[in-house]
Amino acid sequence: MTQKILLIFSFVFFALLSNAQSLPKKIGIINDFENIFDKKQEKKMAQLIKKELTSSKDEIVVVTVASLGSFANIEAYAEALLAHWNMENGVLLVLSKGVRKVRIQYSAGLGDRLTDNESKKIIEAQIIPEFKAERYFEGVFKGIEAIGKELK
Repeated sequence: MTQKILLIFSFVFFALLSNAQSLPKKIGIINDFENIFDKKQEKKMAQLIKKELTSSKDEIVVVTVASLGSFANIEAYAEALLAHWNMENGVLLVLSKGVRKVRIQYSAGLGDRLTDNESKKIIEAQIIPEFKAERYFEGVFKGIEAIGKELK
């Protein structure tokens, strides 16, 4: 019985370790690991984030990834990334052009200002229409604006 428990614990530990190793290091507020944006677009998004959060301890971070690694879905990936980057008052806007998924993930500290329902509305009304037209910068830019309004 003890060996079974140890085996299960080892499996879970190595699975978690494997997922943590597949998560990228945060390089700033724009983390374009999928190389979707040019430098000018990244600068505009960073300026908008700074403008939206001038008097706040909140964080908005944009992340693009080509794949979700060993994660089952974008929700699990975004939750793990939020924890891995220790974002206590943060919002991640995670997108994968390759996987065709987008997620707004927020920390518990922001749950009174940004809800799952509001996040879903932002994705459906602001982001997805632009992504369908392959205007990824415009979709993310509008998403940042809408997230900023919710956090105020």
